[in-house]
Amino acid sequence: MFKYFLQALTVTRRRAAIGLIGLAVCAYTPPALAQADETPQTEQSQKAQGQTEQDKSPSPIEHVFSESPDDHVLGADDAPNTLIAYASVTCSHCGSWFSEQWPAVKSELVETGRLRFIFREFPTPPANMAMAGFFIANCAAQKDGQSSSDHDAFFKAIEYQMENQDMVFQAIKDGTVQETYANIAKKFGMSDFSALNQCFSNEDHYRQIDRSVARARAGKVTGTPFFIVNGEPYKGGQTSEDFIKIFENLEKKGVSTFDKSKLLKRQKP
Repeated sequence: MFKYFLQALTVTRRRAAIGLIGLAVCAYTPPALAQADETPQTEQSQKAQGQTEQDKSPSPIEHVFSESPDDHVLGADDAPNTLIAYASVTCSHCGSWFSEQWPAVKSELVETGRLRFIFREFPTPPANMAMAGFFIANCAAQKDGQSSSDHDAFFKAIEYQMENQDMVFQAIKDGTVQETYANIAKKFGMSDFSALNQCFSNEDHYRQIDRSVARARAGKVTGTPFFIVNGEPYKGGQTSEDFIKIFENLEKKGVSTFDKSKLLKRQKP
């Protein structure tokens, strides 16, 4: 019997490891559209509820509106514009955006060197599914256990899950969650349950997701998908045409509202 993580899906020091069988017996939550009151299921959500007195004065959170060295990034280092996206692999709005809008944003802006795209994890209900998906993506990005990451592999794992959300939710109904996640993991380099167990017990991935949620809280992110354009929360249209037009206009002006001098460049491995 192999071990995994996910008990109450809180990133705490007292987390317990359980089997993926636990995912299957958790109450099924229909894949409702992402709402403004969808909140991440991590330690940060507990702090927001004021469970302890000391949580009322948290340490300042860095890189809330700018790139951090630990971010998941696609795009040229010298891209003139930056787009940060908070999203969840169990948010149907996110699934729709990544399936329908992201391909054009990626091909027209990111792959042409015009945009630097940052993905930040923001677990939404059913949070055990989101956490499992994020762990698999983070493990896919690891190169032979090294600290450096293959960002293409991370994004491929995220894209696959966004495009196949119906399969995951159907697996919950059918009681085939264990097999479904094992198959997803195999697609991204985890060939057996031992590798999957090792992935799910990786403390670095817990910390990665917790940092992402902490930044989301500090930036007042309350729903997904949530976008930050050049350091400013974005409330406009979210189609690929909307984003292409926004960044084309910035290019025509010859300036960006984002002070690139404040961007902490990622250290090369």
